[in-house]
Amino acid sequence: MNLRHLEFFVELAHTEHMAKAAENLGITQPSLSYAISSIEKELGVPLFEKDGRNIKLSKYGKIYLRYVKAGLADFSKGNTYISELVDTNSGTVRFGFSSAAREIAPVLVNAFKHENPEQHLNFYFEQDVTSVIIQKLLSEKVDLAIVANPDDLESVNLTHLFDQKLYLAVSINSPLAKQDKISVNDLASYPLITYPHINCLRQNIDTFFERAGIEPNISMVLADTAPIMNFVNSDFGVAIVPKSNLINQKEIKFLEIDSKAAINPVYVATKKIISYLLQPNDYLLILKTIIKNKNKTVKALL
Repeated sequence: MNLRHLEFFVELAHTEHMAKAAENLGITQPSLSYAISSIEKELGVPLFEKDGRNIKLSKYGKIYLRYVKAGLADFSKGNTYISELVDTNSGTVRFGFSSAAREIAPVLVNAFKHENPEQHLNFYFEQDVTSVIIQKLLSEKVDLAIVANPDDLESVNLTHLFDQKLYLAVSINSPLAKQDKISVNDLASYPLITYPHINCLRQNIDTFFERAGIEPNISMVLADTAPIMNFVNSDFGVAIVPKSNLINQKEIKFLEIDSKAAINPVYVATKKIISYLLQPNDYLLILKTIIKNKNKTVKALL
């Protein structure tokens, strides 16, 4: 089947007018008519039917249109990917990250672009919880990832970037705001607002309390940092979170937790065996730049 004929079919389906479709395509009406007839002959069904002076898609045409559009879109993506493979200085890197890296990811990528101006790479960013990002890495929906506290999987390469220090966030109106530090044992005395179990930070917090032999007083479970901070600000409880420039620090005070275990480890992750859309050296260059710049970047953000 002629690919160009399928493009003619999509245009005619869009306009439902032979003369207009032919004009848009830059061909004659007889050429368009021949192309559609060829497809119909091969399929053995009519794709269009008369509608007064115009035409419209038949029931077969409506079904066929969905598949043709999807096929042409995939074909176009294939052309793009092959072109990117040929041009070693261009392409798209699909970058996944968890909330732990929402501030550092764009900074590290900008550092890469600044240090490698000859690399005309585009970056597509996607944020989700660590477990989802790792699954997307394994299914090659993302190429690289920066995530916190991931499981140690045999099919994933993990390179430690840094440890986020965890703090106890309290309202400035809380009596706790008079303190600068809190002991681990005292944490159980206060209602804790925290994340659902799917969140890697919640898993880390649970492990922290378990190792300390403390049963936390969990009063509320919320999906994201923003609503958690809203309830902390209104003094409904406290929360264990990394200090972030995105949190309104005029309303919230961060108390240092007196424990070296109060950390959230952050890693850069790649799949061990990958069907490269870019040259392998491109990924290596990105990784090397990220790791080289991690210390000064983290220091600037924390």
